Amino acid sequence: MNSPPLLLLHGAWHQGACWNPVATHLRQRGLTVLSPDLPGHGASSVPVHKVSLRTYVKAVLDLLDGLDQSAVVVAHSMAGMILAACSSERPHRIREAIYLCAYLPCDGDSVFDLIARERGTEAMLPIENALCMSQDKRSCTLDPTQAAPLFYHDATSEDAAWAVANLGIQSTLPLAARVSLNKDNFARVPRTYICCTRDRVIPLDQQRHMLRRQPCQQLLQLDCSHSPFLSRPAQLADLLAASVGLPHP
Repeated sequence: MNSPPLLLLHGAWHQGACWNPVATHLRQRGLTVLSPDLPGHGASSVPVHKVSLRTYVKAVLDLLDGLDQSAVVVAHSMAGMILAACSSERPHRIREAIYLCAYLPCDGDSVFDLIARERGTEAMLPIENALCMSQDKRSCTLDPTQAAPLFYHDATSEDAAWAVANLGIQSTLPLAARVSLNKDNFARVPRTYICCTRDRVIPLDQQRHMLRRQPCQQLLQLDCSHSPFLSRPAQLADLLAASVGLPHP
C-alpha cells in the first residue's frame, strides 16, 4: 500500500520529539512519518525573536512542497493555526487536515483571540496564568510547576518530567497573529477534529465552541489530557493510521 506520509506538527513550547511515542507506533506499521522541529524550537537554528506565524507556515509549506505526494497533516494545539493557513495556501498538498485538541480558527482569528473568546467572566484562563512573559512581551515560557498539571496530568510521572524538562521558549508573535484564510481553498481540504475530553489547556467546551464556528467533516474523541502523544500514544496512533486507510491491528 502506498500510504500518504503523515506530517505531525507540535504545539507551542514543544518540539518534534514530543511525537516520538506516536511516530514509533506508526512507523512499525510501515507508515512514513515526519515530526519536524518548527522554527525556533528544538534543534532549529532560527532565533526565537525572529519567529512569526508566517515563519511557521513557510517552513511547513516548504516541507509539503518537497514531498512526492500530498500528506495527512496532524496539528496539535497552537499548530492548528499553521495547518489552517497551509490548507488555505496549498490545499492540493494536504490530503487531510487533522486538528488534535488544536486551535481551529475562522478567518481573522488569532490564538489570543480564541483564548479571550472563552474567558467569559473569568479574569484569566489556566493557560494564561501559566504564561511567564519576557520583559519585552515578545516571548514567553511556561511555569514549570503548572505545566505538568495542565498538559500532562494523565501521563506517567517520568514522561511528564521529560516533557516539562524539554519545554522551550515560545515567540508571542505567532500567538497574536491573525490568520488569513481563503474560504474556497480552505474548504477543499477534508478536516477531522480529535477532541480530548480531559483537556485543561483547551477545555472540551472550548473545543466544541470552535467546532460550532468552524465545523469539521469528522469528529473523533480521546478520553485524555491535552497531550495524548504522551498519555495515549497507541490509541492516537490507531486513529491516525485509520486516517490513511490502515485497519486496526
